[in-house]
Amino acid sequence: AITDLQAHLLPVQVLAMSLQRADVSANIVVMVAGRVAAASPGFVGTLESRGFEVLVVQEVDEFKNLTPDDMLDVVPAFAWRLTAYHRVVYIDPYSIVEESPDALFACGGFCASPRLRNGPMVLEPSEGMFSYLKHKIMVEGLRDMYTLLFDFYTLSSCPVFTEAESAGGDELGAVML
Repeated sequence: AITDLQAHLLPVQVLAMSLQRADVSANIVVMVAGRVAAASPGFVGTLESRGFEVLVVQEVDEFKNLTPDDMLDVVPAFAWRLTAYHRVVYIDPYSIVEESPDALFACGGFCASPRLRNGPMVLEPSEGMFSYLKHKIMVEGLRDMYTLLFDFYTLSSCPVFTEAESAGGDELGAVML
């Protein structure tokens, strides 16, 4: 029988491997909630041994009243903390990448798929935006990342993904949970 934890870890591994096969030129950063990493100590080591940068998000454990499902839902907020990168492409862990997402880095500001809940999003990391999201989660009790983003961005005026030239560069990062 597959445990809830295994059901979460398998899609992360599949997405990570699909990104490697797609020959992504950017860094691939795997964000893993602290509770998930603690419950499966070999998982982080396995990802690192395959050449992925792993960011264990310990601060998620400090959020008030989060159920395990809520905790996993708010991990994408930590993409805004990756300020070492100029742009971040966040890809939901239940995705498979068939082509390199490098062209998505050319999108400016915040860009999202027309299907925000299922598609990738491009963002410029910002501690200010992370603080805003953290406030909404902790003070106002909002958990759904997509509702939080809709509240902040006027998604109808955000660019959607189209054919774009790749921005390239070392400052880029591909991020997923």
